[in-house]
Amino acid sequence: MNMLKLADNKPHVLTACLSAVVDLMLAGKITPVIGGTYTEQTFIEAQDALESGNSTGKLIVKWN
Repeated sequence: MNMLKLADNKPHVLTACLSAVVDLMLAGKITPVIGGTYTEQTFIEAQDALESGNSTGKLIVKWN
């Protein structure tokens, strides 16, 4: 699904879906998968992981 296209064409649908996901997370029914944690010094590695298409879950970049 292309979320940008959905946001452009049906923003109310995207809003409802994202609200439902937040509600599920706050209720403890889903937990995000963390695919890696990076620092601002290793940001390029995070970008490479994302572009590779082989990353799983969300990538976190911690800024100092």
